[in-house]
Amino acid sequence: MPGMPVGPAGKREELGAIKGKTAPLTATPAPGTTGIEYFQGDGISFELRDAPAVCVPTSLSKISYEEMQVLGWLRTYRSQIIAAESEFNVDRRAIAAAIAWEALKNVWSFSVHAVGPGKPHTWRSDSFLWLPIAPEAWLNSVTDEGTWVKQVEDAHILPNRTFADRNKLLRTPSGAIQYIGAIMDLIATIYEENGSPGVCDLPIRKNPVILTNEYQGSDANKWKARMKTIKKDEPLTGPKHDPDTKSMAVWISKPRNLQYIEDAVGPTEVRDSPNKDQDAGACTSDYRDATSPESAKILEKAKAYEGTPYKYGGASKDGIDCSHHVWKAINDALPNARYEYMATDGLDSVPWLRKLKTDESPVSGDVVLFDHHVGFYDQNPDKPGYTLYSARGDQTRSTPGVTSGMPAWFGAKSTLLRVRVPCK
Repeated sequence: MPGMPVGPAGKREELGAIKGKTAPLTATPAPGTTGIEYFQGDGISFELRDAPAVCVPTSLSKISYEEMQVLGWLRTYRSQIIAAESEFNVDRRAIAAAIAWEALKNVWSFSVHAVGPGKPHTWRSDSFLWLPIAPEAWLNSVTDEGTWVKQVEDAHILPNRTFADRNKLLRTPSGAIQYIGAIMDLIATIYEENGSPGVCDLPIRKNPVILTNEYQGSDANKWKARMKTIKKDEPLTGPKHDPDTKSMAVWISKPRNLQYIEDAVGPTEVRDSPNKDQDAGACTSDYRDATSPESAKILEKAKAYEGTPYKYGGASKDGIDCSHHVWKAINDALPNARYEYMATDGLDSVPWLRKLKTDESPVSGDVVLFDHHVGFYDQNPDKPGYTLYSARGDQTRSTPGVTSGMPAWFGAKSTLLRVRVPCK
């Protein structure tokens, strides 16, 4: 890929560890005053090296200088981590643990293939041995395919970006937090779509051990392959014998470290899955809730009609109305869906749409139903507030047609509906 960095591949092949070189906190409370005992740790990795050295409250009685510095960073970006938990419905502690472990336990002065907090890998090559003898051939083998950051875009959880734009975003705290949350959402979604095999001591979206284990050591293709080998009663855990300097999952499984993370971002508020506590991807009747990637695919298909003029009763790109637009996008996105058309006034009673509960947050691709209009929810609109994507017009006016808009234009009252997928 043009412009991609040249260097070694593999998580443990980066050079330049900086253990022991992190400066102490600028203002360390006296132990006799606070009761906190400080000690020197192993340094802070390059991605959080510039985190301000500040003291923040902690429930721990013994903490390293570096841990306090990372704790301060996590507290600074706590609201963004909590927002990612809400957006992707994955445990905030898993997101924070990935960032903290990479900064404290995987300490490097630079990386050739990972950028930003949490060190998401941005490229890979299966031909590293070619580099000394055929650098051009090796460079041609470098790709972002097979990386979590590209796979969450392919799954329509995040927008597709160029390699350069993605790298730029990942270098920012907000961008890295978004991608880590999206990756963990994809991990959970793959598990749910395969019927949630094996036995988890906690539901996967509330399970920092499983989420960090797959974030660190897998990718979507490997995780999907793993689904086929998991036995019905097999316990799902992280490594049991690795040191915490090798495994995120081992590190976060220790009560002391989990408490440290909760000091930073608080306990999780991940919602239980709807439908009798079953995972969203599991079938309990004739239908199941669409997963986040499936919902995002629905919105993508809806946007394929961008600019189509409004035509009452229309159902094509020559002209379409709001209810046909919703019906067409859902059927286009879901291969097993062959839903019959239903006008706006009947959409709240069809079996392939479910009304969201008051404690459920909408996702892109959910249906927004008004008294006389319908469209899709877009959680990442191009314009602030333009979260409704729909076919707009009437029998005498074909413009503006299919485009984004503000929900308030169609009334103060609306109903949010989750698309449902046939189980057979």
